[in-house]
Amino acid sequence: NQTCTLTNAGTSEEATLSMAGCYSGSQADDDVWFEFTATSTVHKITLTPGTIKFPILELFSGTCGSLTSLYCKPDFINNFTIGDLTIGQKYFIRVYAYNAGYGPSGTFTICINEGTGMPANDGCSGAIALTANNASCEVLTSGTLINATGPLTSSCVSEPIRNDVWYKFTATNAEMILKLLNTTFSSAQMELFSGSCGTPTSLACSITSENFLSYTNFTIGQEYYLRVWDRYGSAGTFDLCLSTTLTNDKSDAAVSVALNSNFTCTLKTTGNNSLALSNETSNNSCSAIKDGVWYKFLANNDSLTIELTALTIGSESNFELFHKQGSSLVFQEGQQRKLFKTNFVIGNEYYILVYTCNSYPPSRGTFELCVRNFPPPPANDRCVNALPLSVNPNLSCSLSTSGNTTNALPGDYASCSGEVDDDVW
Repeated sequence: NQTCTLTNAGTSEEATLSMAGCYSGSQADDDVWFEFTATSTVHKITLTPGTIKFPILELFSGTCGSLTSLYCKPDFINNFTIGDLTIGQKYFIRVYAYNAGYGPSGTFTICINEGTGMPANDGCSGAIALTANNASCEVLTSGTLINATGPLTSSCVSEPIRNDVWYKFTATNAEMILKLLNTTFSSAQMELFSGSCGTPTSLACSITSENFLSYTNFTIGQEYYLRVWDRYGSAGTFDLCLSTTLTNDKSDAAVSVALNSNFTCTLKTTGNNSLALSNETSNNSCSAIKDGVWYKFLANNDSLTIELTALTIGSESNFELFHKQGSSLVFQEGQQRKLFKTNFVIGNEYYILVYTCNSYPPSRGTFELCVRNFPPPPANDRCVNALPLSVNPNLSCSLSTSGNTTNALPGDYASCSGEVDDDVW
């Protein structure tokens, strides 16, 4: 059961070194050993320190002459649950104090319980099948880490995994995304595998707070495995999305933008880069673009305004404008929210790339794009059309000249300070 009616007392005092320590920096000069026979495929093991200081617990399978380490962790974690055990097989536990010398050695107790209530997909053999979405997260698969077991090693992280659950899916595209949503635990992590449960091959990891894993070399029709866990062993629930990437995360699949023929943003194009998977080089001194999406339009005026309005996308969002010349996209200008440009070639095709700049993890989300004409600039928008100023013959301002920078175009240079995007003369 789940009580600790039966406990096992131990002490590392006067013990000597049997083998090197398993935890980084630890000195196993006082290790002692225990053995137990598994009565279930899952056991919970709890070490309660007495006088021992900073105890390390290591679990082994095999025999004393040929041991395989299954778990190694300092016991400030207190307990762990391990699955995939073989009923009737003997396992070994050793305990020692992290620091060397007689002082850290001391007493402790060990309690072993049979595990109960594990999720059906607690092990790879019980992996739950995911449904692949087409550039969306309409179909979600609910999951839980409550009572999930471990610990297993991972090429993604150095510490053992304490509570993983497993999923499987068949690739429908060479580029796909796995995204965790609605998590009730704070440090979700994921690992992607090819192969089989017996011989899995790690392909990719997600160990950031983005809860986002992508891979660009899937074999269509092949089965893959995914495991999900919390870095600190916390339990909780989540939803999992499997999807192909957005089609317009490549320039050759750019989405057409609605063009306004007047000075307002009556027509807007809504975008979303949540499932984008790009690999572009930024022209705005940003790091490599990983979440860019592409849009295009045919210029209907030689002077246009492009506006990006952030909805759920992060404040670090930017856009870049390109002119299509032959088969090439030639960079024109980049801005964060609004771009005024006066030398568009009417009838030529232009491209817009929207992305988040220097945000890690990328702050993906929704936004709106507006491309519109802008009203004629003031008559004195350029130096050659400077308006005359009235000069007062005294210290009063009985003669004054009104001015307005509304719709003024960017200037050619700035010899003072600030951004000359609306100067008049």
